[in-house]
Amino acid sequence: MTQGTHKVTLVGGGGVRTPLLIHGIVQAPQPLSVGRMPEKVRGLVQAVKAYECLVVRAAAEKSADLARQALLVHPLIGQWELAKTLSAALINSDPEHLGYLQGSSLRS
Repeated sequence: MTQGTHKVTLVGGGGVRTPLLIHGIVQAPQPLSVGRMPEKVRGLVQAVKAYECLVVRAAAEKSADLARQALLVHPLIGQWELAKTLSAALINSDPEHLGYLQGSSLRS
């Protein structure tokens, strides 16, 4: 890693760090406290985190319904019909990786 660079990562409340092996070199991240997240962006960050959690669940459970719910909670989507249309388009655009979702329920 280049000296003097910072990588942005989220560290749990306890500040537990896990060493990473990058290019054969053990990297131990050192947290840099930046204080509380500004209230004006906190809701946006929480909404995106909810989206990310639903995406992971959708993949783990192979659920098109959860994938659509994930898009619904994303702050840039937020509309049921748009989420339904977008999820179908995403599934159809990459059948090799997302084709397993085609057979799952997409309730209207």
